[in-house]
Amino acid sequence: MKNFIKIIGNSVWSRDFYKKIDEKTNKNSFAYFFKWILVLAIVGTASFSVWILPELVKGFNMISERVATDFPAGLIIQIKGGVASSTPEKFVFKTPADILKIQETQDLSAKNIQKIPGNIIVIDTSSSTKNITAFGSLDTFAYLTKESLITAGNNSYSVMSLSQFGDMTITKTTVTEFLTKLKSKLPYIAPLQAVFLFIFIFIIETVIYLLFCLISTFIFWVLSRVMRRGVTFGRMWRTTVYLATTAFILEALFMVAGSILSLFIAFIFLVASWIYNVQMGQNIKP
Repeated sequence: MKNFIKIIGNSVWSRDFYKKIDEKTNKNSFAYFFKWILVLAIVGTASFSVWILPELVKGFNMISERVATDFPAGLIIQIKGGVASSTPEKFVFKTPADILKIQETQDLSAKNIQKIPGNIIVIDTSSSTKNITAFGSLDTFAYLTKESLITAGNNSYSVMSLSQFGDMTITKTTVTEFLTKLKSKLPYIAPLQAVFLFIFIFIIETVIYLLFCLISTFIFWVLSRVMRRGVTFGRMWRTTVYLATTAFILEALFMVAGSILSLFIAFIFLVASWIYNVQMGQNIKP
């Protein structure tokens, strides 16, 4: 760890470090690269746990309590053979006003949390529509029709056939029992979600920054050839990976703040580091 921190400092601001880049092997550069990916995955997961997960848990608890309280005792939804019927046929379950106030007091978009719709679910079992456009005008999270369930995602919609759900009857009692069971499992779901998120971030950051470094390496290699500096692609790759340290640090800081670093900004800092540490620091020899 001590050596890793020392390399970070040298990578950001040490012309002598890049003069001796030939002492680093491709194995060294890949090891350094994946150490940073590991750091970013840990920071990203921790940031999610601090900024987003508590809001999701708080929102779930608030919504589940209100749903259990406000669910009409007389509302009965029955799905049989992929076809829904309900009593009454049309019903709108509005989002409680106190839940809607959350998005007025907090900038949910900055935390990548979807806008809270005005309705939780709109039920119309007399209609067979699968019209996504019509769903968008309902300002609801879910829309139950005679044969489909349309739900809102992150700037997208999905249409599910009711035949996927099997036969069931939904009443106030069944909903309350389901929410109680789900709430009891939250302490186990959250850590599991963090594990999957860590793996997801690790894979995504690997792909993104591997491409970022490869493309940047190619650009620097071409520029070096134009300037008649006989640098091999392998050497330029090793140089670029260490030059990317500034981008890695900025990405980690952005994650801590609950945001994402623009690759354009990362490239600007990479170029600045290349000019200072490499071009101004030495005449590169093959």
